[in-house]
Amino acid sequence: MRPLHRNLFAAALALAATAPLFADWSPVGGPVQPIVTLQLAPSRPELLYARTPTSEDVAFRGFYLWRSEDAGATWRTGEAGLEVPISALAIDPENPRVIWAWAAEGSLWRSPDAGGTWALRATFPAPIELQIVQLLVDPHDPNTLYRVEIDIESSKPVVAVSRDGGTTFRKGALLPDLANGARPVLVHPDRDELLAFTATKGVLASTDGGQSWHPRGQLLHSSLSHGIRAPSAPDTLYAVPSSGNRNQCVARSNDDGARWRLLPYPPRLPSASAFCYDVAVDPRNALHVWVTAQVLLSNQYQTWLVESRNGGATWSNPVTVPDPGIIAAGGERLYTGDEGGFSLFTSADGGRTWTPADRGIIAGDLRDGLVAQRLPGGGPGRRVVALNTPLGGTPDDLYRSDGGQSWVKVPLQPITIAGAGGSIVLGGDGSGVMRSRDGGTSWTAVPASPQGVQTFLSDPVQPQYPALLAFEPNDAYGNLALWTSDAAGATWHRSSDGLPIPCSHIASVDVCPAFPAYAADPFNPSRRWISNYEAYPLSPRIFVTEDAGATWHLATGDLRLTLALAADPQAPGRLLAGTDGGLFVSKDGGVSWSSLGDLPDGAVIRQFAWDPLSASWYAATVAHGIYRSLDGGAHWTLLAGAPDHDNPTIAVDPRRPTALLAAFAGQGLWRWTP
Repeated sequence: MRPLHRNLFAAALALAATAPLFADWSPVGGPVQPIVTLQLAPSRPELLYARTPTSEDVAFRGFYLWRSEDAGATWRTGEAGLEVPISALAIDPENPRVIWAWAAEGSLWRSPDAGGTWALRATFPAPIELQIVQLLVDPHDPNTLYRVEIDIESSKPVVAVSRDGGTTFRKGALLPDLANGARPVLVHPDRDELLAFTATKGVLASTDGGQSWHPRGQLLHSSLSHGIRAPSAPDTLYAVPSSGNRNQCVARSNDDGARWRLLPYPPRLPSASAFCYDVAVDPRNALHVWVTAQVLLSNQYQTWLVESRNGGATWSNPVTVPDPGIIAAGGERLYTGDEGGFSLFTSADGGRTWTPADRGIIAGDLRDGLVAQRLPGGGPGRRVVALNTPLGGTPDDLYRSDGGQSWVKVPLQPITIAGAGGSIVLGGDGSGVMRSRDGGTSWTAVPASPQGVQTFLSDPVQPQYPALLAFEPNDAYGNLALWTSDAAGATWHRSSDGLPIPCSHIASVDVCPAFPAYAADPFNPSRRWISNYEAYPLSPRIFVTEDAGATWHLATGDLRLTLALAADPQAPGRLLAGTDGGLFVSKDGGVSWSSLGDLPDGAVIRQFAWDPLSASWYAATVAHGIYRSLDGGAHWTLLAGAPDHDNPTIAVDPRRPTALLAAFAGQGLWRWTP
């Protein structure tokens, strides 16, 4: 047990530095099943922590955190006050509501209340944040943490120890490798000892916080792929030999890894086409274990589960598991998700039947296309049409939803979408423009629309005047031409006269000009602006047209790279520009510019949204979050508590225009309420 004064000191320190809980953001829903990695403490198995990846390359992007206090029946975000992806999570074994998170950006956080509030403990320079694979809390001292990372120079694992609550870490000796399990390094609950399960050297032990390692024990002629400690008997360990060893499924040690005994192979598990890869132990009974195996039958892989109540002496008949990886929560309850990569299921009868346990964890990346509309007749719900981008991929599926809770896949696969006012949604791809007048339910091809559509450009105030960029392969490298519509996308005309649209060839790469932002004058729709830059040399400019795109001319040449444009509907000639270096305003239609507002230094503004009911502007930034202004952009307030700050896409909530909808990386759709 820990000394009482240490627990009181840690609690007081956490309360003094804890950030407030922000309740303004709430999840609406997502279109896809989440990918879940689960962690829990044996002492409180109903308290679950789930991590969902932000992208396929989680080593560089990290995970988002969710928690459940009722064994997965309901879930809440653990990101409020944290607002950054994490790469590793540690649960305090003495108090499972105390958790530590290593942020993917290179900072360490502590929460005293299961992720309800967070306190920043330390920040570390890059690139160490890219290498953290495990985080542990010492059961004897809450201020002692262990960080398992991959050494940058040698590419070998190493354990670093902190004795001051995470403020500083001291690296230890390099390890040869680590087993593939989710938690290859274990802390002994009764003595100052670390164990490392390795793939080539068996079990290694350290009694000095990872500064040195010595062999503890090795399974003869076998490497290890996974290891675990029995919570009720800490010196009892189970290990899974690597998949290359047939007729070997699991081994047990009763003396903390010094000696190992290979357990009988489950008799009904086909050794020729199966390999064991994961093991779970009942936290109340060290002899009650489960093992999962992947079995190849008829050229298809299945996951089977076998159970033993006598430490592996005998095994039950195999049962099918919905997803690989298992965690024992106590008694007969099991969860999937130990290794991550699949949905979360739970079993209350030892693995014989399974039910989903991830309802309420939302997933899906809708940032590449989001359209929100009121339901017909002014009903209480909202209608959402959105493009989903798979983790690490490009947009491939279109979904629609009434309300945002349940989603229906639309039998159309555009590469870009946009709202065009009212209930109109536009979709574009290489074949042209598709148009829906009923919020994405039915679609028709737009006659005479351009082929090779790359992206739509939407005006944040007047969506009925959309534009698009289309590739034209009509010369050596082609053009990226601008097209505009004065009829909500029903008709289109080429609007490229005066714009620098030819593509070029630079360093063996074909490069086209970029046109990231577009706006129409609410007092004179024939007057429009578009931002442009060339890739090399970088030359940001803004062009203006006075004849609805028939001809364009240069409006200014001395503004930074502009990613968002918006014409103020309350002041003729007033134009807002969101750039890679802050917010700028023009009072003369883009001829001259001056900086505006109090957004953070270095804020890169990627999108504006306008709420006519409250006369407020919203600005979404690349990495600083989402802001709101009630005075035309002079002063801005951060919408704190968002689950992430990475390039969100925003839309004013059509059901309640004073609220905002936002799509976050990998976390579906959220709603902010003032």
